[in-house]
Amino acid sequence: MNVSAVDKTQQQKQQQRNTLRLLMYGILAVFLMALDYRGQYLNVTRNIAMQIILPLYQVVEWPQQKLVQLSDYFDATQQQLETAATLQQQNAELRARMLRYQALKKENERLRTLLAAVESTGLQVKLADIVAIDLDPYSHRMVINLGSMAGVEPGMTVVDESGLLGQISEVAPTSSSVTLISDANHAIPLRNLRNGLRMIGYGQGNHERLLIRDLPTGADLRPGDTLVTSGLGGRFPAGLLVAEVVESVAADDDETGHFGLYYARPLAALAEASQVLVVE
Repeated sequence: MNVSAVDKTQQQKQQQRNTLRLLMYGILAVFLMALDYRGQYLNVTRNIAMQIILPLYQVVEWPQQKLVQLSDYFDATQQQLETAATLQQQNAELRARMLRYQALKKENERLRTLLAAVESTGLQVKLADIVAIDLDPYSHRMVINLGSMAGVEPGMTVVDESGLLGQISEVAPTSSSVTLISDANHAIPLRNLRNGLRMIGYGQGNHERLLIRDLPTGADLRPGDTLVTSGLGGRFPAGLLVAEVVESVAADDDETGHFGLYYARPLAALAEASQVLVVE
């Protein structure tokens, strides 16, 4: 017999032994299952095995559980951050809306006051928006969005809800230039509302001050007196509010010293107005 035949015979015997062993294991497993099913003899063994295996199972599962908990923590933290960012954005939007509402409310109140001022004078007016302001400290001018196409003409008076602003000096088809009463080259005839005293108010290149001069030192002009347009010269309608006397200063620098100086504060918002009225 050659070597290959012997090897083949040994392999067959080994396969038979393996098959027999597998069959015996199967029969034993079936026997143990039937025995456990009928008499529950393996419960103790199973419980002991579970007690031994359980710690090992917990050790194996612990990293996975911690990873799941850590992942849940980061997810919750990310969600909280996103929620906080959303709430912060919503809060910013609400604050912006509130500020816009407050601005609109103030604008509405100002327009109501402006309308009341117009109705009290009985004058025909046109509402205009200010589109530009001259930044020259000595030339106080502004540009409005009404021009010759809207019937605006040079010399027309411009007011706001508090008083006289100035006069139309130049007119284009769709815009006009307004010289303010605070302009250094502007002068306006005035009258003291308290006693009828007449005077001239001069611009000083200062939105907060008009100069009154050429009045005798004993003239009856006091701080707190209200000054209105006198109507002399026909440049401005009579009776428009202009300024309030705030200060009497030293005598003028002339040789006689018989004339005093007074300062008055314009009542109109010369530096803050956004809408004005053009008196026709």
